[in-house]
Amino acid sequence: MTPQTSYIRSDFSQSVTDFLTQCNHYLERKEYYKALSILSRLSLFQFQNNQNQDAIDTSKRAQDLAIEQNLLKEASFLSLQEADFHIGLYSYSYSIGKYIDAIALAKKITDSESEIRIVHRFFDLYSKHSSLHGVLCNSYKSVVFSSYVSQANFFEIFCQLLLFIAKKTSKAGLHKYSTELYDLLPKILQHCSSLVMQVSSRNSGNTLSNTDELNDLQEKLDSLNFEILQIRETLEVKNSYIRASIHDLTNPLQNIRMFSELMQQMLSDFDNPDIVELTDALKKSTKEVLHIVSQMGLFNIVERNSYESSFIEVKLPLLLQNEVNKLKDLMSSKNISFRFMQETPNISIRTKPKSVGYIFSELLVNAIKFSPPNSIVAVNIQSKQVQKNLLLLRISVRDQGPGIKLEELNKIGIPFTKLSSKPTNNEPSAGLGLAIATMLSNQITGRIHIDQRQTIGLTIHFDITVEQITT
Repeated sequence: MTPQTSYIRSDFSQSVTDFLTQCNHYLERKEYYKALSILSRLSLFQFQNNQNQDAIDTSKRAQDLAIEQNLLKEASFLSLQEADFHIGLYSYSYSIGKYIDAIALAKKITDSESEIRIVHRFFDLYSKHSSLHGVLCNSYKSVVFSSYVSQANFFEIFCQLLLFIAKKTSKAGLHKYSTELYDLLPKILQHCSSLVMQVSSRNSGNTLSNTDELNDLQEKLDSLNFEILQIRETLEVKNSYIRASIHDLTNPLQNIRMFSELMQQMLSDFDNPDIVELTDALKKSTKEVLHIVSQMGLFNIVERNSYESSFIEVKLPLLLQNEVNKLKDLMSSKNISFRFMQETPNISIRTKPKSVGYIFSELLVNAIKFSPPNSIVAVNIQSKQVQKNLLLLRISVRDQGPGIKLEELNKIGIPFTKLSSKPTNNEPSAGLGLAIATMLSNQITGRIHIDQRQTIGLTIHFDITVEQITT
């Protein structure tokens, strides 16, 4: 019987037996590649059937076999597979450790292509799982490491991984997260130095090797400290310049808007179409510039994590309905029909309502901007119980606009980035609204992502885990 992995079978136990029988057959013949392939498929099959611990145990058995036979490339792949299992189970501390194992094994055989692929895959997951940032910054000591690499090398790879993420987030304009990661690196290296010294005191035979590792780590620490200092100074100069510019621009722009409105009233009696066109253009341009300046100020506040501090109790449907009410005029101007579908009861949750309200409003504003006249915008709320009193909420906003090209999906949430799709009524767009929403989402351990399966229009999801208030 050939083992099946493509769907869940009713005879699960028999399938596992088939896998193991075939694996033992290959082991007896010393065909280790084939045995590893069977174990890899078995662990995936067990995971698909929600036998999570069995899947992890099978994966570990396969990794031990690969290490024993010096099949390091296969061991690296299996570590990567187990890392994905732990991501699926939200066991981030274990997952990070397995990703580092995979990189370390790839380094041992100088497989730079696999190493680069693993690093980029980790960053992709970091971008999608905002909780990873919290684990990295607040509980990195809980990261689980194996015997595949020494403690010093483990934390060295860990620091290289964080340095890569910090540079990527800095380029994406997420300076707060980038700075937090840069600040974390010296702490990790110091923690690693302490661990190596403990090992050295217990094992005098390796004292010279451990001392060399410590010296090497100290050099890396000094280099990182210098780099962090330069980055912090650059960011502070940038932030102070933005704050001063926003302050200096706001008052003159407010005056220009006021004068443009006054000019429009004073010249209305001339009944000159050219004058009307010019005053309208002046008024519209001033309004757009004020919007951009306002968004830049808000971006600066959110980046410093100063937008909202307290988690409070709020009724979810009421919170969302208030944001919808604010946008009724905008929807009416394009004759857009609004549909609100709720699969969640009228629940109370503990969250940051100002942040959630802004995120939802921004998703809705974008849907309206890119929707053609006389179309439909739909909002759907779903929930899933993940723990006692903890809900995973999904707020989805769907429109019938032009959608987003696949090659532009990675631009979502990057500040001052505009996509090829244009608002259908020439509405202003500063390229900051969704970036601010993404930053706020990360700050409350949420996630904004696009439904890539859609071919017409666009559906964008906002996922967040919240505490449900029961009475």
